[in-house]
Amino acid sequence: TADLMEEQILVIRGRDGRLRALDNVCRHRASRLVAGISGHCSGSLVCPYHGWRYELDGKLAGVPSESTFDGLDKSKIRLPELNLEEWMGFIFVRFSAEGASVAESMGAYTEDAALYKFQDMQPLGESRVLECDFNWKLFVENDSEGYHIRAGHPGLSRLFGSDYNEAIDGDVGSQAFSTLAQEESPVWAEASYQRLLPEVPHLPDRLQRAWAYFGLFPGAVVQASPDVADCYQVLPTGPESCRLLTFRVALADARREMRAARYLSSRIVRNVINEDLTLCRSTNEGIKSGRY
Repeated sequence: TADLMEEQILVIRGRDGRLRALDNVCRHRASRLVAGISGHCSGSLVCPYHGWRYELDGKLAGVPSESTFDGLDKSKIRLPELNLEEWMGFIFVRFSAEGASVAESMGAYTEDAALYKFQDMQPLGESRVLECDFNWKLFVENDSEGYHIRAGHPGLSRLFGSDYNEAIDGDVGSQAFSTLAQEESPVWAEASYQRLLPEVPHLPDRLQRAWAYFGLFPGAVVQASPDVADCYQVLPTGPESCRLLTFRVALADARREMRAARYLSSRIVRNVINEDLTLCRSTNEGIKSGRY
């Protein structure tokens, strides 16, 4: 399930194997149909309010005391279906079907992205939801350039030096990558990551020591490294608030050095996100100045 502003949606795989995005709102009295973030439905979707029952494709299948609803035609009632696209194992849903598809938006970077085998990865740890007290566009602007890394992210500067390359394809997709520096960082977690990160057989030499950033305008990012893919998306909740969704996915790999590298990179990434949030809060206050 996912909520955006006042919209509630659910994504479910039907008996026919097809993924669908449906309104998570009963057509009778607008009750939320499915609670929780994820789970399984044993054959149908049943409203907890009055027991209206829907098939997994959204069609209305059953109404308790149906004879008391004069003229009810169940065939004309269903949960609205939204536009859904699966790209390399990631599921994207949007409320308007206008504009380029995700595949089209990321077309220039598909070859590199495919090397990571995102579609074969599994969730690593719990997803996080961060409620933020600034306008969502400030996070997008901050996340769309590497110019602030030298001053704003000292840890990344120690890890990668000045190595940062960006590519932007129009206004829909972007890619950036950095390669780990040969000189070890003086910070223990960063130096240990540089030292312990193992090779993986599915990546070419140029990506064995690199972090690659795949950005889908306006607010979704997959940041891939040899050990893990960090995914996040910023969503507006108001003029001075937003919600940051983050989760990690990875390929199965039981090596001790891989487990250590994933732990260390999680510490590094969490510090980077906290630094970005601080910068965005500062900017959110600064833009209120009448002389800016």
